[in-house]
Amino acid sequence: PNPQLGFGPALGSNLSGSTANKLQPFVSLGFIIPLGKRLKRQNQLNDLVTAQHFFEIVYQHRKLFFDLKETYITAVLNNKNKQIQKDLINHLNKSKTLLKKLLQFGSIGKLALNDINKQKELLAIHSYDIEIKSSDTMSQLAKLLVIKEDQLNSFKFDSIDVPTKNYDKNILKSYILENNHHLSQAEMNFKLDDATLR
Repeated sequence: PNPQLGFGPALGSNLSGSTANKLQPFVSLGFIIPLGKRLKRQNQLNDLVTAQHFFEIVYQHRKLFFDLKETYITAVLNNKNKQIQKDLINHLNKSKTLLKKLLQFGSIGKLALNDINKQKELLAIHSYDIEIKSSDTMSQLAKLLVIKEDQLNSFKFDSIDVPTKNYDKNILKSYILENNHHLSQAEMNFKLDDATLR
């Protein structure tokens, strides 16, 4: 039964002279609280909280991976852009030398030479922007790798592995849905809120 009521004689255990080793009456009242379902729900909630922490750790690792990959690709593209700028400047310098000779022979006017100089100035400005972007990218990459930026100076960013595998549209869609962080987080929050309210 619940609650329980008990009464009867009890042997005194107090060491005082008046009650030691004497029979004394007692009355007890007890309750039996069923905790089976509650404990089960609490265990389920604890499991969900643990799963949420694991999910966050996995998400942080995946985010770090994609940040590293994106930064590396940006560094490779920056280097390629810098090389293209150098090639263009070299080409303009050769063109300028040729135009100077043609100018001496009277084959062209000064406007053609001025046009080359303007193109060189524009390339110099663009090259300066690329250098700034490249410096920012290297700083970000060093931060992600937790190393000094100087350690990246000897590293050659000259290759990008491009996957050639083709995916079916439906399979690719399922991959995107399964690996979408926001959807997974929303699902986890829903399960936690539901378990908390039970």
